[in-house]
Amino acid sequence: MNDIWSLLTRRHNPALPLVTYVDADDGSRTELSGISVANAAAKIANALVMEFDAEPGTRIALSLPWHWQRATWLGGIWASGCIAVVDEDQFTSCDLVVTDERCCSRMLQLGCGDVLAVSLHPFGLPITVGLPDGSRDVTIDVRNQPDALLVGGQFADAAALTIEGKTLSQDQVLDAAEDLATLWSIAHGSRVLAAAADLNPQSEWIAPLALPLRIDGSVLMAEVFSAELAAGEGATARSRPPQ
Repeated sequence: MNDIWSLLTRRHNPALPLVTYVDADDGSRTELSGISVANAAAKIANALVMEFDAEPGTRIALSLPWHWQRATWLGGIWASGCIAVVDEDQFTSCDLVVTDERCCSRMLQLGCGDVLAVSLHPFGLPITVGLPDGSRDVTIDVRNQPDALLVGGQFADAAALTIEGKTLSQDQVLDAAEDLATLWSIAHGSRVLAAAADLNPQSEWIAPLALPLRIDGSVLMAEVFSAELAAGEGATARSRPPQ
């Protein structure tokens, strides 16, 4: 099982938390079980294929902040066999652009087409602010899809992530997650506090989903490391600043 969808749907205990996000501004907390992430990924994958004509190999620009939506959208993109492109200089060559409501105008100014806006509301509610012409709130498109994955599935060898000019397959993304676990001395089943301030460009996209799947554990997403937060959340491991 060296593909994202298999690991996501065959967790030892899918009802346990997979992704927890704590907002640095207001302290709001969103926790998603493995089942919740799998359901969200299935909905996103279905929407990408059936509403936006994506297919395996479609390049999707992904520009989302450090937020739980990174995990769900990476899951959906990978479940559909598409490629998450996170290098901004390649966004204009992508078929779709996925960003949050605050960045739609900038994406349009770059010359990106088909800009899909993702809600950053703690519960993923629809966007309430006006969006510029050329962009749309994708919340309802995703929400109207079934929880079951109707398209895609296992894509171990397929291109999955383009970052810093190189493209990794799903198998290589999971290998990178294993390397990260080794670097941070993370044991199987750990609950990892991943602080954005500690991460390099690649680990920012490996830690939200591939890492907890590879270790069959969970990730706590925060902006900075806090011993108090780690203790309160029961974290058993943490990210480490680059040497």
